[in-house]
Amino acid sequence: MQKSSQQPRANSNNNSFSLCDNFVDENINNIAHSNSLQLNQQIDKNSQTSSQKNYEIQQQQQLQRRSKVSQLNL
Repeated sequence: MQKSSQQPRANSNNNSFSLCDNFVDENINNIAHSNSLQLNQQIDKNSQTSSQKNYEIQQQQQLQRRSKVSQLNL
């Protein structure tokens, strides 16, 4: 009799642990997803910054080439 009365209690504890594990797993997944979104946003931002810098460098190099050509023509 004691075993049968203790068994539901053990199941109840197992269910509580299972719910707790599910809650922890869900929080971990939410944090991982949030971190992934933040990383992707940072990558996009870095990519835009890099593209802008490359464009500025190309413009500067083009101006320098034009300046050299105009000096040679003088």
